[in-house]
Amino acid sequence: MNIKKQWAFAELKDGRIFEGVRVGVQSKLQFEVSARANGWSLETTPIHASIFLAWHATREAGLHALEWSQFVAESIDAGITEKAPETPEIGQFTDPTQPDLYTELQSSSPSDPAFPPTTG
Repeated sequence: MNIKKQWAFAELKDGRIFEGVRVGVQSKLQFEVSARANGWSLETTPIHASIFLAWHATREAGLHALEWSQFVAESIDAGITEKAPETPEIGQFTDPTQPDLYTELQSSSPSDPAFPPTTG
């Protein structure tokens, strides 16, 4: 079985960047519900659908609490891709006001209790 995975990305005006967030079934179903309620169509509005899925997936992952209209107003770019992220799954997140946690974790000492030594 070959599953076509989709990944969400978004860049907000405040400098936050979300990448590598898996678009799950909850986001896809919510798009369907919202599309019916608002007269949207995946076939006629693919960009709208892509941005909606990015909004919902990143919100569902807990990366922001923006409502749909706020997300649209605050986004520089957003969408979905089938290209897998180069970094570990779930939400590579960049916040310019905070240290880069991913880099900090990568550079942690092997003696760090959060990273117990592995046995060979």
